[in-house]
Amino acid sequence: MFKNLTFSNKLLYGVLTVLILTSIITTYLIYNKAFEATKTTSEKYMIELAHKNALEIKGDIEKSVVLIKTFSSTLETALKEDFIYSKPELVSLMSSVLEKNPYIVGVWLYLEPNTFYENNPSMAGRYSHDENGRFSPYVLKNNGSLDLMWQYPVLKANSWILEPMRTGKEFISEPYKFVVDGENVLNTTVSIPLFNNNEIVGVVGIDISLESIVKKISKLKLLNNGYGYILTAEGTVIAHPDEEYHGKKLIELEKNEITKKILENIKNKKELFFDNTSTYTNKSSYNYLDTFTIANSGVNWGFGLSVPNEEYLNDAFTIKNFSIIASCISTILIALVLYYFTKILNSKLTIIQSGLNSFFDFLNKKTKNPKNIEISNNDEFGKMALNINNNIENISSNIQKESLLLDDVKKVLSSVNHGYIDKKITLSSNSDTLNELKNLINNMLKNLENFVGNDINKLSEILEEYSSNNFTLQLNEKTSGKLGNKIISMNDMINKMLQQNQLDGKTLEQSSYQLNNNVKILTQNALKQISFLEQTTDSINQISENIRDSSSKSTQMFNISSCTKDSAIKGKKLAFQTANSMDEINEKVSAINESISIIDQIAFQTNILSLNAAVEAATAGEAGKGFAVVAQEVRNLANRSAEAAKEISKLVQSATVQTNEGKIISDSMIEGFNDLENNVVETNKLIDSVTNAAKDQENKINEISQIINELNRFTNENTKVANKTSDIASQTKKISSKIVENVQKNNFNGKEI
Repeated sequence: MFKNLTFSNKLLYGVLTVLILTSIITTYLIYNKAFEATKTTSEKYMIELAHKNALEIKGDIEKSVVLIKTFSSTLETALKEDFIYSKPELVSLMSSVLEKNPYIVGVWLYLEPNTFYENNPSMAGRYSHDENGRFSPYVLKNNGSLDLMWQYPVLKANSWILEPMRTGKEFISEPYKFVVDGENVLNTTVSIPLFNNNEIVGVVGIDISLESIVKKISKLKLLNNGYGYILTAEGTVIAHPDEEYHGKKLIELEKNEITKKILENIKNKKELFFDNTSTYTNKSSYNYLDTFTIANSGVNWGFGLSVPNEEYLNDAFTIKNFSIIASCISTILIALVLYYFTKILNSKLTIIQSGLNSFFDFLNKKTKNPKNIEISNNDEFGKMALNINNNIENISSNIQKESLLLDDVKKVLSSVNHGYIDKKITLSSNSDTLNELKNLINNMLKNLENFVGNDINKLSEILEEYSSNNFTLQLNEKTSGKLGNKIISMNDMINKMLQQNQLDGKTLEQSSYQLNNNVKILTQNALKQISFLEQTTDSINQISENIRDSSSKSTQMFNISSCTKDSAIKGKKLAFQTANSMDEINEKVSAINESISIIDQIAFQTNILSLNAAVEAATAGEAGKGFAVVAQEVRNLANRSAEAAKEISKLVQSATVQTNEGKIISDSMIEGFNDLENNVVETNKLIDSVTNAAKDQENKINEISQIINELNRFTNENTKVANKTSDIASQTKKISSKIVENVQKNNFNGKEI
């Protein structure tokens, strides 16, 4: 659709598009800049306001901390100087603290046993004494008057007592609701440890009403619907426009991620900007949270401000709307101006277009004369029309000359088309390009004439004859050009080549016939050689088998001889063992002979003793008769022992003789086994020599067999080569015959019939 529009309309739409885009971008930039500036200004204001209120709240709480520290210092000084206040004086001092500070609703004192005052059991349970009679007073505001709690109210289990005693520094409790003057209001307790000689002996504390802070912050207004609030690090809401929030945990009221982030920033004492939807106004709001630490307690509170986006960005929205309206008005005005001038531009462009269309019709041969552009104004369009008309006249004149030149070119190219290249272009025009083209064509024709001659038809006829294998025709060297002269040279070369091919073909034909016959003889001889080699191989294999059999039998003989040698060695060892045994027997026999000699001597002495005993018995008469009988028996035993010793001696002598004979026989056997062993060694050497010789023969025979196998393989390969050579010779013969046949098909100078 955009392509079919006129230039003026395209220009109008293009300018309007650019204008609208520029207005949109400008409006966006102005709004963005205004938004950032407004946001920055609002942030600065919120930071200043939050800091101001946070400092005021911090100052109010820290006044109480300073006050309780002063009260504690007074008591510590009294302890140090051993000055003891009376109980009414102490209560009066505590009451004065309440009277001078309207935001303090209670003052209390916790003392360790027997500190300041001795325990008084008689006061147990009365006048702020505990069950053990310890005095720990608590003065409280109540409906405009000051009351001393009669029953003991201060319990050590409370965190505002335990924490100061544990940490040794001031403690601020989490806000809690407490009835003051008949109303349930938020309170917080500030307590600090009481020291005596660097030991904690008690805790001093005050109860602070947060009602004034709550009212002040709850009434705080930021723009129309913005508000402030106070939170503790534990999430307790101290102040908020909605009273239902007071004393409650924020995490219970708003369970989301931003709540966790708020509490985390208060604990870490970091400020925070964030966006959320306020549950109080139900509007998208921008928030700032400032944090502060109360005294040296380490307790952090946060003061926050929340304002709806539509209010704190009100100036930015106003600037945005103004920018949009101003942009729309300026765009409409510029569009009207553009439309008026575009209409004028369109009418003049239509006139110029009509004149150019007439000129283009002339160029396309639709009309004979072009029309001039009729614009008489002296503006840019009038000057452009005059310039176009002058150029049209000049172009028309040049076109006529160029037409004549082109006709001359057609004639020359027609002559070239018929194969005649000696014609040239003679006419010229005002166009440098056409004149240059004319010169280029003439130079091309001249170069072409020098290259192919003045008549291409003659050249074509000669080439057709050559393609028909007729090389007998010749060109004229003077009129044929460089290409014709090259063809003449080529014709001479082809004639000589064909003559040589004819001669080479016949020679090759004769040589291939002789080669074929020689290859046949070579093949027959190779076949005979193969037959002889096979017979030789069979004979060598038989010899090799006989040698292997002889070698095997020699090995068997060597094994038998080795067994005989082993047996002889074993026999020799047994003979040595027998001789040694004989020597041992002789030694034993000698020992027996010595023992028999001793026995014989003992028998002889026993016989003498028995005779002496018999004599003594006879001398004794009747008393020695029994002893005589014993002596006779002893003599008999001695005689039998002597006879037995003689018999054993004879047997031992006989055994000694036989043992000596056995030793002689054993020595003879040892000599025989030595001779047998030497003979077996000599036999083994001979068998080993025969076996080695057989192995050498076998190796030689194997080498001969391998050589014959190689010869057989070479002979087979030669046979194959001979067969291939025969095939090649046959193929060469066919090729040579084909060459001669092909040469005979050509007609050339010097051809042999």
